Amino acid sequence: MREQAVRQPRAAEGEDVAPRFPFQPRDLAGDVGAGDARRGRANRRSIRRRPIRRRPILTEPATIHGIRNCDTMKKARAWLEQHGVAHAFHDYRTAGIDRATLESWARKVGWEKLLNRAGTTFRKLPEAERQDLTETKAIALMLAQPGMIKRPVLTVGEEILVGFDPARYAGALGGRRVQVG
Repeated sequence: MREQAVRQPRAAEGEDVAPRFPFQPRDLAGDVGAGDARRGRANRRSIRRRPIRRRPILTEPATIHGIRNCDTMKKARAWLEQHGVAHAFHDYRTAGIDRATLESWARKVGWEKLLNRAGTTFRKLPEAERQDLTETKAIALMLAQPGMIKRPVLTVGEEILVGFDPARYAGALGGRRVQVG
């Protein structure tokens, strides 16, 4: 038996809609007519369509920090949008980043994790500047050239995730929506 493709209807903002099936599987068929039962199809009128509403679980705003044209940033933003996570975007190449924010990130996740050593901005530095890095020297470099900050940096309340990993994002967000103020 060929399966038919199921199109998902567009949901209004703030609600999910149950999928519309052209037929129900035999084990889920409700009041099936005699002719339809032999073919394994349910009466279209017996299918109940109602929106599924999810309550927001987290109230802290999610903010993703990075550079607009970065491929990893595009993947992370697409993942957030696909999973219904409301978020704000902070482009630290154009808007910059303040020292207090960068220092708090370095305290929570470590400056080694924040510094993007694989990027071209870091590799173009003279060898003398790349040697013997300390936290203060690394923070000064990241403030001077924000392209050296590993991307993306996702902040949800007090939690900070550096880099994009779908499994870590799902674990941190619990597969739930985050409502922005």
